[in-house]
Amino acid sequence: SGQVAFDGDPGQGGPFMSAFADSIILPNACLDDIFIETKKLVIQNTNEVQMAPMYDSLTEKFTFNPVEGS
Repeated sequence: SGQVAFDGDPGQGGPFMSAFADSIILPNACLDDIFIETKKLVIQNTNEVQMAPMYDSLTEKFTFNPVEGS
């Protein structure tokens, strides 16, 4: 707490943005699933140095990448 997050290499995005970009394309993943996967990837990709706390006030499920028929 109170520390600055890693920015990552110029033009590549930091650990959070990279993890979120990888997670948002998961088929049929609701936003909660995407946040959980993003947190896991940030922890993994920073060797447990950085964590991505997330706070939301969602009242229903939302999916960025719905797949028909599943």
